[in-house]
Amino acid sequence: MKTNFLQSMMLPFVACTFFATEAFAQTINVKGVVKDEAGIPVIGANVLVKGTTNGTITDLDGNFQLEAREGDVIEISYIG
Repeated sequence: MKTNFLQSMMLPFVACTFFATEAFAQTINVKGVVKDEAGIPVIGANVLVKGTTNGTITDLDGNFQLEAREGDVIEISYIG
């Protein structure tokens, strides 16, 4: 009886843990390079996931990397 109770409690716990992990695992790593019209890397451009505060700036070679969900829109802005 005690074993059946533990087994019946363990299955929902494992299932909930699995689904919670899947919900957080939907982010992807987005990498890119920001260049101007002449093909020169843009240093210090803002790269932001639209509608969030998740963002970064480009490095000296115009590279950026951030995490986003599939389907998110990436906004790039630069003042200069």
